[in-house]
Amino acid sequence: MADIVAVALVVDSSLTLAADWPFILNNYIFPLLQRLHEAYANHQSRLAVITYATAETRPSPLVAKRFFTPLQLLIKELAEEAPKLGIGLTGSGGDVGMAVLEGMTAALELFDQLQAACQRKPLVPQAVNQPIPKSGPQISASHIIHVAAAPPDPSQHPLWNSSPKLDRMSWDNLPMQLQKRKIQWSLMLLQPLPRLKEYYSKAVTSPLPPWFSPRPEHTILLTGFPQKVVKRPAEAQASPDTKRAKIFPPATTPSAPHTSPNNKPVVSSSDIVPLAAPSASTIVPSQPPAPALQPPQASPLIAQAHPRSQAQLSTQQIVERIKSMDAEIKVLGAKMQEAKMSGNEEEAERLRKELEPKTLVFTKARQSFAQYVHQMQNQGQARSGPPASSNPVNPQASTNPASSSAEPVQIKHEPPSLPDSQMPVQSQHARHSSNPFPGMSSASPSGSQSIPGILPNAPPGVTAQMHKLVDQHRNLRPQQPAPAQQPPPAQPSASTFDQATAGLLPGQQPRRHRWEGVIHWGGVDPTTQVRKDLNVEVAVEAPKQSDLQMENWPQTLDLSPAPLGTMTDISAFLKRVGAVGCLLSLHSRALDAKLNERFLQMFSGFLKLRGLYAMASWRRPTDTRQSNLLLFVMADGKLVTVFFFSAGPPDMPKPPPKIDISKIDLSKLPPDVLAHLQTLTPDARRQYLQDMLRRHLETQRQQQQQQQQQQQRQMLQQQPDPSMNNGMNPLMLAAANQSMNGMNNLLGPMMGQPGSASNPINVNMGGAMGQPQLNMGGGFPQAQPNRGQGPMGNVSYEMLQSFMQRNADGSMLPGMEQS
Repeated sequence: MADIVAVALVVDSSLTLAADWPFILNNYIFPLLQRLHEAYANHQSRLAVITYATAETRPSPLVAKRFFTPLQLLIKELAEEAPKLGIGLTGSGGDVGMAVLEGMTAALELFDQLQAACQRKPLVPQAVNQPIPKSGPQISASHIIHVAAAPPDPSQHPLWNSSPKLDRMSWDNLPMQLQKRKIQWSLMLLQPLPRLKEYYSKAVTSPLPPWFSPRPEHTILLTGFPQKVVKRPAEAQASPDTKRAKIFPPATTPSAPHTSPNNKPVVSSSDIVPLAAPSASTIVPSQPPAPALQPPQASPLIAQAHPRSQAQLSTQQIVERIKSMDAEIKVLGAKMQEAKMSGNEEEAERLRKELEPKTLVFTKARQSFAQYVHQMQNQGQARSGPPASSNPVNPQASTNPASSSAEPVQIKHEPPSLPDSQMPVQSQHARHSSNPFPGMSSASPSGSQSIPGILPNAPPGVTAQMHKLVDQHRNLRPQQPAPAQQPPPAQPSASTFDQATAGLLPGQQPRRHRWEGVIHWGGVDPTTQVRKDLNVEVAVEAPKQSDLQMENWPQTLDLSPAPLGTMTDISAFLKRVGAVGCLLSLHSRALDAKLNERFLQMFSGFLKLRGLYAMASWRRPTDTRQSNLLLFVMADGKLVTVFFFSAGPPDMPKPPPKIDISKIDLSKLPPDVLAHLQTLTPDARRQYLQDMLRRHLETQRQQQQQQQQQQQRQMLQQQPDPSMNNGMNPLMLAAANQSMNGMNNLLGPMMGQPGSASNPINVNMGGAMGQPQLNMGGGFPQAQPNRGQGPMGNVSYEMLQSFMQRNADGSMLPGMEQS
């Protein structure tokens, strides 16, 4: 059994890392794995994945842990289903950081388990004639590739390790633990993390520089990787096809005037245009000359695990780079908005300066790509009839009649074509005589090196931009002679091309009516003073006729709580801003569906218990409006989700003032209410009583309004003698009546009326509920009908007239409000 090369990939679960994950995987991790496979060609490659989150993440900070598996089984999952491995499921932990020490300890445990499995002795057969089996494979090389975008938390020892041998694991003895196991630790930092870099410097004194070009903001520290793998070029230059090309065909008599098209004469090598190296003396012109040098092939293991050709990889890098730039701009815009809302103007200005050049480069790149794509779409729609010949003839041969029958057709060198799902076909220039970019030269800039996957007839601006997008510092491989020409693939249809370029063209982004992401809720526990973070994977669906620009929503929505107003005020506010109702549901592909559902229930219960709403607001750098997602809980416990735009921070309805319930006599409450109060906590009990009292006062206020409206209608119908009211208008009398009723309701408890201080209220909300002292009759004064003959039963019209003169606008006394 072949020996093993073990690699443990340790990454954090932050969204910052997830935004650059395709670029990191294709440009950093794949070259490292390929270099190890080339250095250990006859070994098994095993890969393990450990994803760590914040220390408060439950059920464990280790959101994913995969044991060492054959490389090809995990590569596809890393490339296409990264969330299943925990990448991008949580935040970065803020100032606290993430559980980096837990992730490193878990990696050491996996290496110990692998070593124990390799050292396990095989079973010895009982038969004498059977050979004794050999011992298990050995671990030839052990590597940890650590990718981090967030700083480590202040943990001193791990808490989630399985092996008791690592209970005293710390950053101080980590170098000793790595050295004892002969593990090479390589570190990739996506942003400056000085504390983690300091820990790494204690374990690795002289890291190696990468042979690939990382981004300027990234830090790559490698150890244990061979800088250059020696190859055998002699075998790559010779091939059976080249030897077959040197075979002399049977002698024939050349006769140019009488030669049929199917029987062309044999010509010497002096008449053949050399492609890469001098060919044999004579060849058969009906067969194209074979290339003298084969292009370098990728590692078989990497190619099997990630089946993409070099041309496809380059084009995919362009598309991924544009998407990565877009995601980076979103993250910076969200951080800038958060800094503005928190009042940190210096940080907001710094982020703005960092954001402006990136936005400009992204806009120019997308416009160049859009111009190119639109032109290709127009050509695809205008093309009709059979396609042109796929084998273009040498221009010199077409102008010289004598050489057209004597010289073979020269093979045109073109980069390999791409599948329909990525880019248009490569041979557009050969199929169309007109230049697809009018007014622009179709030739590439002189001396420039072509990138596989970019059309040769692209304008210089597009070509230069694509060079920058692939990587400004990438060391391009020297161009190799192309193999024998294959028939170019058919041009993709317009629908296929639209799907390939969806989301990259300005103004043509598909309007999505479903958003999938994470809602984040964070706060400090008042008991332990420890910050708690709650992340729920949800999906938000909007009506099809709505235009909520869900394709521009950030991947994570940070919710901010605030006291909730009355349902009447909330309903009026949502109608005024034109809010759109959405359907919020759990994500169907959550990593832990049960835990995710429990988190959402906790979130809804917290909003309902505290009487709060949660809102997430964001604004893209190019938007003039602010996007708002509002979540609140109805009285029946239903979680409502609405979306609306606003010019700035929305002016949400203010909650009603707190109602003093300290004077309520609990002894007058019904038995079922008392039994329910016994089961509640003090905070929930207080909130329950406030809601009950508020509903009672609201009902009383509505009854008073109905009585006042009924009195006004009766006064208008009776039309009393004007002499009786000293010229006062009946509507003025109604207003005075309303004011006096309000004053009576407010001053009644102070003047010894029913429900006044004669029934003292003494409620100890934090004490026992065994001696309730609530007088519902005193706490909730009943509205008394007006049995007087005038506006008030015992108030004369002269008193009313004097009151109206002192309050000419008909309002109540200053400081008084109607309950």
